Amino acid sequence: MLANPLPAKVFDEKGALVDISARHELTGKPCQVSVDGGQPRRVRAWAGPWATDARWWTDPCRRSRLQVLLEEETALLLVLSEERWTVEGIYD
Repeated sequence: MLANPLPAKVFDEKGALVDISARHELTGKPCQVSVDGGQPRRVRAWAGPWATDARWWTDPCRRSRLQVLLEEETALLLVLSEERWTVEGIYD
């Protein structure tokens, strides 16, 4: 896990931002990810999303996790919270 999560953007095949629906489904297939304002990188594989509505009775913030494998074999743990994606983990 990263001490300071990095901002990210997830794009579908048309270049639109990917979001999570009210039913915890992706609004598009993740095809590219941009981390911390960098150039978008191609997604080779992905898994998720997994909803984490922990303590929904006290914290209305919905969070969803998504794992992606980028073209250069870097794997990321992405989290969508408050309509923003962040990188919370990088796998070796």
